[in-house]
Amino acid sequence: PAGDAVLREVAAILSDGRRRSDVVARYGGEEFAVLLIDTQLAAAARVAESVRRRVEEHDFVHGTAQPLGRVTISLGVAACPDHAATPHGLVQAADDALYRAKHAGRNRALEAVAAPAAEVTR
Repeated sequence: PAGDAVLREVAAILSDGRRRSDVVARYGGEEFAVLLIDTQLAAAARVAESVRRRVEEHDFVHGTAQPLGRVTISLGVAACPDHAATPHGLVQAADDALYRAKHAGRNRALEAVAAPAAEVTR
């Protein structure tokens, strides 16, 4: 129940301030996807960093039960067509960036690595 409460609070932070065209969805387990329609990569990266900071600063109901006594998130940012030409490729690019963020020490937002030209034009 404590984990579910934290996930609900994270979902509220992700949804707060979103535009009508943006989509926030739980993607699985503890993962969420945020689709920022018609948004340039630099703007998406700023949104991701803002969300990361708001989560880090939020007083979660069960936050003290978390490692280091706080809740943090890692984010991967990817854009179409910069990182992939297909929906599956875009999710994969964002997921790869997410795991790079986790391996780099967590509590950070990283952009995906640019896709090879052949991948983008497919």
